[in-house]
Amino acid sequence: MQNDSTTQTTAQKVSLAAHALLAHANPLTKQQMNQLAQLLAHRLANRAGATALEIGCGAGAFSLQVAQLCAVDIHAIDVHPGFLARARETAANSQLLGSVQFSAQDAAQLPAQTYDAVICIGSSQAIGSPAQALAYCASLLKSGGTLLFADLTWADVPNAEFLEFLGTELDYYWLDSAENAVLSNAGLRSIETLRASKAAWQSYESAVLQGRLTYAQSLSQEEGQVVRQRAQAWADAYEQNGKHFLGFTAYLLEAA
Repeated sequence: MQNDSTTQTTAQKVSLAAHALLAHANPLTKQQMNQLAQLLAHRLANRAGATALEIGCGAGAFSLQVAQLCAVDIHAIDVHPGFLARARETAANSQLLGSVQFSAQDAAQLPAQTYDAVICIGSSQAIGSPAQALAYCASLLKSGGTLLFADLTWADVPNAEFLEFLGTELDYYWLDSAENAVLSNAGLRSIETLRASKAAWQSYESAVLQGRLTYAQSLSQEEGQVVRQRAQAWADAYEQNGKHFLGFTAYLLEAA
């Protein structure tokens, strides 16, 4: 029996609708996500009784893909009831070599346990800053384990206007040019690095905007106007600044 709360906040409903048209809730291409799944599955296939954890699994597509490729037992967690419901529905119709257990759980309240692989794709906020999340995920790895970590980075130094819009500081994300030092300091060795292209970012943002605006049509006039204004404000900020400064980078890493 699942004990998940089925009550969703407005923000969670908007997020679910925003990603309704996307296979994965990030700007990496389907081909890049397939490559990451294959690389991770290959490493896990060489570890008997392999276990993995995915933090912020969303609709579960990536964990299910990995479990289709190798005999790994994956614990996939999220706090979004809508995404978890979608994940379980997809899992029920999937043929798996391994297994995936989806549960509503806060990443900060995980029991003391280590894994052969940890997956954290665009979910660092469940833990803290990307640097804090990277260190936390690394601490959950067994010796020689694999971390798939993907998140926002700075492709270039952002201007003050964009930092003010985001309500963040320059050091919250790391610059692509500084990533080697960041990974080394976390005790991790790079295996593969993939970046979202400008075209993939634009396609992602267009799909997210369409999903948000479509959802706004189902709301009352007042609520719908709030959702539309926020959606358009982000779209404008991304067009003016985000596409110049934001990156999204996936790192496949090995515990040193």
